[in-house]
Amino acid sequence: MRRDALVAWLDKELAFEVEDESCNGLQYQGLHEAGRVGLAVDACLESFELAAEKRCDFLMVHHGLFWKKHLPERIDALLKARLDALSESGISLYAAHLPLDAHPRYGNNAELFRLLGLKGKKRFAEYGGASIGFRGVLPRALGVEEFAERVSNALEADVRLLCCGPEKVREIGVCSGGGGFAARGVDCLVTGEFKHSDFHEAVEAGVNVVEAGHYVTETLGVKALGCAVKKKFGVETIFLDAPTGL
Repeated sequence: MRRDALVAWLDKELAFEVEDESCNGLQYQGLHEAGRVGLAVDACLESFELAAEKRCDFLMVHHGLFWKKHLPERIDALLKARLDALSESGISLYAAHLPLDAHPRYGNNAELFRLLGLKGKKRFAEYGGASIGFRGVLPRALGVEEFAERVSNALEADVRLLCCGPEKVREIGVCSGGGGFAARGVDCLVTGEFKHSDFHEAVEAGVNVVEAGHYVTETLGVKALGCAVKKKFGVETIFLDAPTGL
């Protein structure tokens, strides 16, 4: 498969009209051909080394190397090691941040919504002028602790429950990653990372929060995108797990 054909397809599929801090798209140009596509959450040395070990020619990540407010003024040792790893293995690097959070078919939040068995999907969690999450309802109301257990089982991960709202929950919002800002208008918010600065607002809004891990909640989109790439191009895809525990 030609690299440029894959890039053109990703650019079209992930087009999202909202300002993003990430420099989305092709961030590093490697080999012209892509025989195996790697999928990872973060553009880091560990992901690059795993991609090289698995003989990937193309790597798709959620958190890329380059961010508009933090563009490097020089190539320091850390950045050089990362670029060298890509260069030596010929791997192309593609990043999609908010477009992959918000995508209605294979975004992080679309997958989280599906895994939790929610119904009546509506847009939710406005960020940067657009809604990047989803909200819906459970088939029946659950005790908040029972629902937290459902999230844990669905993601195969430990979760933390902050009981700030009703004991029974049915209206659920999902916003992956650092989505604590979205604790509004639902019985319970499922997010990745919940900040201290969001706590009192969740209490005052009466919204329970299930914190499932920034990394875990953002493995979902790249995995789903990998399935779409495999189906579209008939190319082998592989998820490269580099967990942070956060």
